[in-house]
Amino acid sequence: MKQILLLLFIFVSGGLVGQTISISPNNIDETAAPSEWDIQMDFDVHNTDMSNSASFLWRIANQDDIPSPWKAYICDSNLCYAPGIYTCPSSNPNTFSADQSSTFNFHVQPNAGEHDFTFVFELFDVNDPSNVYNSIEIRLNTNTSTSTDDEDLAARLAVYPNPTSEFFQIKGDNNIASLALYNIVGKQIEKFDHTPGKLYNISKFRKGVYLVRLFDAQGNALKALRVSKK
Repeated sequence: MKQILLLLFIFVSGGLVGQTISISPNNIDETAAPSEWDIQMDFDVHNTDMSNSASFLWRIANQDDIPSPWKAYICDSNLCYAPGIYTCPSSNPNTFSADQSSTFNFHVQPNAGEHDFTFVFELFDVNDPSNVYNSIEIRLNTNTSTSTDDEDLAARLAVYPNPTSEFFQIKGDNNIASLALYNIVGKQIEKFDHTPGKLYNISKFRKGVYLVRLFDAQGNALKALRVSKK
């Protein structure tokens, strides 16, 4: 009986770790010239547990989709890594004491590449990479051909209702040709052709947060949106 209670305590305690690691803000949306050498975007990571320390690793979940010739690199609470290192080495986890905060620096070197891309940056369990504690979406647009009209269009795009248990639609969707749905680790799980007013059924998926990427008829990514499945 004591062993069962001990195992239960370990399970419950471990399940609380993810809830104690917060990221602020929830997302970053940055526009810059492709000629800039290094673009820095900062966010804060906080262990909100007032009694216990916490250790975690990080990764860019959709690292395989980073457009060429872009290079990214991360400065965490330990050190700044070289461009092209997109997963924190397991030998060098970030360990925060109770109530500790630290600013992470997310850098992108565009190398004259004109793209609009959303990085999915995750903090995850040292012992279980599938256990994601928290994440942040970091969008960078260096596409100089993007017009003011395009920017206004992207600003009007939204998912509704959000959260949802079954269906969602896209608001301001007249120029959308297709969309793709990604899970929290950045893996594409569905792709759809789009027509204005179309309903998308996600009732078969687990509860959680998903990323919806919207594309125009030329295949250009217009915006990445979050949808919560309840």
